[in-house]
Amino acid sequence: MLSMIQQHHIKYLHQYKGLSLRAIARETNHDFKTVKKYAYKEDDNSLPSERKKNKGSKLDPYKPLIDQWLQEDMKAPKKQRHTGIRVFHRLKVVIVPINYRLVGPEVEYILQNYIK
Repeated sequence: MLSMIQQHHIKYLHQYKGLSLRAIARETNHDFKTVKKYAYKEDDNSLPSERKKNKGSKLDPYKPLIDQWLQEDMKAPKKQRHTGIRVFHRLKVVIVPINYRLVGPEVEYILQNYIK
């Protein structure tokens, strides 16, 4: 990618000096395709577009259920508590389209909050 100065120089040579794209490519020692790209490129100095709103997780509807399971686990002996994989398998019964990569980090985050 060229610096802004180089981009503006190419645009200047093409629009104001009237040089052809091939002549600009020879003069600036850039590839013809690169010169063509920046000669016709619109200014990128416009305001940034609005950010997309966060959709949320697929687990959001099931978080109260997971919280309930983990709260009940606090009363159970340590070896009988839910792990991320156990929560995943229980959710698999409730929800069909889910994978462990979605569940694991979420359960770890919730467990860290319960421990604190």
